[in-house]
Amino acid sequence: MNLSIRIERYTYRIPGQATAYYYGYMNMQSLRTRTELALKEKFNVGAFHDFVLTQGLLPPDLLEKAVMERFVPEQLEHLAQSD
Repeated sequence: MNLSIRIERYTYRIPGQATAYYYGYMNMQSLRTRTELALKEKFNVGAFHDFVLTQGLLPPDLLEKAVMERFVPEQLEHLAQSD
């Protein structure tokens, strides 16, 4: 992509895009880290990604709630049954 197009996009057309993208990126990194800490060595990145994608477009707080209240307990239960 042409550098001048990027500069124009981030400064004139959509000045909040980079900030919004980074905010979402940091929220996802934080959520993944907290999920990894909750599941420890039993964390499955593929299952995490599948779960997040099946949630569709959710605000960060609702996605966090879904992961922590549904995904983590389901994974722990599934792993306990397979042991």
